[in-house]
Amino acid sequence: MRFFEFKLDEGEKSSAARYNSELALLYVFARGNDTFDINDIEGSYDSTAIEDFDMFVQQVERFLVPNYSEKIFNAWVAYGQRYYHLVEEKLDSMPTKFRWVGGDNRGPVADVEFVDSPLCSGISVKDKGGITLRNLTPKALGLDVPRGIDVFAFYAEEGFMAMKKNVFTKAMEQAKQQPDVPLVPLKEPYSITYISETNTFKCTGKSEVNATAEEILQQIGTSAKWQRPFGDWFQANWATAKEYAKPMYVGVAKTFEKIIEDTLQDSAALQRALAFEDRAYFYASTKGMYYVPAISELDDLRLKRIRYGNPDGTSQSFIAEIGRPESNDNTEITIYIRYANGMFEANPTVRVQSIKNPQYISWEQLNPEH
Repeated sequence: MRFFEFKLDEGEKSSAARYNSELALLYVFARGNDTFDINDIEGSYDSTAIEDFDMFVQQVERFLVPNYSEKIFNAWVAYGQRYYHLVEEKLDSMPTKFRWVGGDNRGPVADVEFVDSPLCSGISVKDKGGITLRNLTPKALGLDVPRGIDVFAFYAEEGFMAMKKNVFTKAMEQAKQQPDVPLVPLKEPYSITYISETNTFKCTGKSEVNATAEEILQQIGTSAKWQRPFGDWFQANWATAKEYAKPMYVGVAKTFEKIIEDTLQDSAALQRALAFEDRAYFYASTKGMYYVPAISELDDLRLKRIRYGNPDGTSQSFIAEIGRPESNDNTEITIYIRYANGMFEANPTVRVQSIKNPQYISWEQLNPEH
């Protein structure tokens, strides 16, 4: 097969990009048939090269078929052709049996697993250029809070509740200015509607509440699915409403810095955050491919410094510098505490990404030209 250059458009649906990139790469590595046919999944892949092939076909039909993009799939076939040769050069022997992580994506780092490779677990696939190492919980950084409690509410309760009350109050005031017409801050179906007949507000998220303003404000102590449109309102109006949150975020930053720093001094916690595993794996993106060594292959790594990123938004970030004790050369990662599942709908999660100079934590960049 020939090599081609492709540019992936920004804004593609993330699920489409993920399924197309992973399964195109698997198509190349498992040596699928010469022509991929989205209407014949069973006939497109080599059944002898994929573990539990019947289950695999079911997963592909469930996740890829409704999200199929010929453009993205073909682009990643081209990337796969290059990366196959890089893997072949790096490993003593190529795997012959593969597994796809499917719709789960909560297990090992590898999305395309090498079933019969004792030293390498497979390939982690990132459909865009930026590197995302881990999706974690705040607990992984030492920010251990009771179940159901927002991490910012736990460590800065007074400031968080003041922020949330201001946000809810202002959003309801705006909704009241257009009676009986849904206020949609960002996207359907999340909305706030002032019902003039009953003097109540219908708040529609993944669940729904219809209550007076006073009753709504009495329920903001914990996150809830019906609160999503208020989070959307805050995101949409951040430029003018940021002062509700900025003092709270800045005030709690030093506390978070100290807790995260203390936690990541533990080598096991640092290795988890950096996505090192017992077996090596490859990290593939549109920018290139890296070989990530196993934990046993690592030299001594230490957290050198952590500082508040002071971002202009509701996602909070911390910059960590990591390297060997005797070296001045460090890798930088950005740790985001962010509302991945909707602000006020669910509690924050942690994402470790934006890695700079990964070679200083023993990542090996593989050169596609050699």
